[in-house]
Amino acid sequence: MQSCVMPSFMTITSTLKRNMELSANKEAMIDSDKTEIKRVSLTDYDDVISIRSAVHGGFDYLPYKFKSLITQSHNEGYATIINGKFVAFCIVSKVDGGATVVTRASRVHKQYEGLGLYKALTLFLQKHVFSDGTVTNDAVVYNDNNQSMLDKTSKGELTLLMKRNVIGYKIDSDKMTNITQMPLTSENTRILYEVDLISAFKSRSVCSSLFPEERIICHFVPYRLTERNIPLIFSEVSLIVGTGEPELSFITCGTYYRSENGHTYILEVYGNCSYMRDHLVLHFKHALQYCPTEIDILIMCKENDAEKINNEIKEFQLGYMVVDFKTVFLVEKNIKNTYVMTDPVMIDSEQREVRRVNDADYDDVVSIRSSVYDGYDYLPFQFKSLINHPDNEGYATIVNGQFTFKRKKNLRFLDGNYYNIFYPDLVGGYEIFTLVYKCQVAFCMVSKVDGGETMVTRAGRINKQFEGHGIYKALKSFIKQRQCNGTVCNHAYIATDTNQMISAAISRGELAVLEKKNTVFYKPEHDLRALIEVMDSPKYSRIMSPEDMEDVFQSNDTCIKLFPEARIMCNIVPYRLKKSNIPLIFSDLTLIVGTYDSEWQLITCGSYSKCEKGHVYELYVYGYSCFMSEHVTIHLKNILKYCNSELELLLHYNEKQAKAFDTEMKKCQFIELNGSWKSEYLLESKLK
Repeated sequence: MQSCVMPSFMTITSTLKRNMELSANKEAMIDSDKTEIKRVSLTDYDDVISIRSAVHGGFDYLPYKFKSLITQSHNEGYATIINGKFVAFCIVSKVDGGATVVTRASRVHKQYEGLGLYKALTLFLQKHVFSDGTVTNDAVVYNDNNQSMLDKTSKGELTLLMKRNVIGYKIDSDKMTNITQMPLTSENTRILYEVDLISAFKSRSVCSSLFPEERIICHFVPYRLTERNIPLIFSEVSLIVGTGEPELSFITCGTYYRSENGHTYILEVYGNCSYMRDHLVLHFKHALQYCPTEIDILIMCKENDAEKINNEIKEFQLGYMVVDFKTVFLVEKNIKNTYVMTDPVMIDSEQREVRRVNDADYDDVVSIRSSVYDGYDYLPFQFKSLINHPDNEGYATIVNGQFTFKRKKNLRFLDGNYYNIFYPDLVGGYEIFTLVYKCQVAFCMVSKVDGGETMVTRAGRINKQFEGHGIYKALKSFIKQRQCNGTVCNHAYIATDTNQMISAAISRGELAVLEKKNTVFYKPEHDLRALIEVMDSPKYSRIMSPEDMEDVFQSNDTCIKLFPEARIMCNIVPYRLKKSNIPLIFSDLTLIVGTYDSEWQLITCGSYSKCEKGHVYELYVYGYSCFMSEHVTIHLKNILKYCNSELELLLHYNEKQAKAFDTEMKKCQFIELNGSWKSEYLLESKLK
């Protein structure tokens, strides 16, 4: 049996067996209780919400935002369950490019307070989230009713980064409507978009003036001033308003949700409050989309700005509201190597199995590893459409086993906290308890193309804790054996130049490269809609149909000219130039554009996905660069179906065309970025 470290990221269920009778003051739990920790999904909504009412004084956003939060790839929610009953819950959001986790929406059932259940849950969460080694900070936003956090902050266990006053107002929809009809006093007040925040975050003067703590809080989540956070800051129910020209001097971040107290609007304030009146006009217009009646406004600002804000909006005659909490605090803790056990973990048993996954396995598969392909992972966005396609099969390696912990009388972690909630047996001065686990640790998808002759392995991943044990290699071997059924004779896959093992094998001549393409990362200089408006309408280029592609494949001269390697790439899958592949190339998420001028001159294959990096569009290019601007215009119009804000475009083309296409992209007002990789290889081998 291979040894490995404890899989602290368990995604199905962790069952803790206890055999010791609990003391009298722990009557909420009895000896036979079964305690589990599991990652929650959309179907757990009712169980999670029923844990506790009146959270945060009735201003709890979780019931309204649960579904959107739990389906975002940078969020993970976990619950403690006793005998099938949900008793504690917490969401962890990864921000700052994965360097910071934010613990939020926390709660524990009143009946189970004081038992350490929430402490155990957070320790488990921290070990789960921090296991990949990229996370260095744990951040929390809490209010002045949380005495435990106040004590930790005062003792220096947590670093206080920001302190914000909370001002509450009530306003009805009629008054809001009247206010929204007032003219703005400054022509420089406007709604901000992702491109505006990028400029603000790049300006030292703006950041030092508006964000001296180097953080911006939006809907109780703190973000460092990095471009990677910007797609997370914006949402369907948020609005960011700014004032200032050429540089911003005032920014407000507003978010709507519905709580137990009714319609609620949170407003974070940064900078010169003298423009508060204008900002409220725009925020009220936004709030009216959701609120047909009275709404509670919670304004969060610096302590010395509260009076200024109140004076600025006196003319609105808002009703003052007493809020259950008067102050919120942002604290942070460096957690690098904090949650490492001081005693070794012993593995009692371990069994592995490989099974085919379905769309119900989404959470388990996506949680195997974060930041795949350096944050450009398309799998979370495309998982369900891919896994339900008849030509695709997904397989996962599942590890079953148990760990026995043997520790001296209290299970101490390096941060000084005791983990004694589970009351394990006391044997010879030691505590012993067993953790039974079942978890997915590796995944790979297979797409059958070329009429079933070629299998393409894609979206592969393995949990970092299980790297180096041959698990992923065994998974691929299993897949190959399963697919070798007489019809499949080729195995193809794509690798980037960041894959050191593949690159080394290529340089040694052990792997034959069928095709090599340059990959260049771009972003538009301006808002997408504004960019499209100034671009010329296409004259020679159009969206291609499957019938057009059939004509292309039937022309030997066109195929040799555009596809010298006899392959076309679309959505990171290679296809031979066969009629049977055409229905696979065209899908809901792809767009094929062609230029025909007496013959086919240029073909581009685009595919959209939303990943950790934000909105991403992959574009494979075949042919001459002179019509590229027309193709970009058509693809951008297609992208507007999915996003109208910040976008990264990954352009794939042959190395010889680099200069020509770079010139064309500059004409289209795209800026080249420092990409995560520079080349990708198409590799193919014969199956025995």
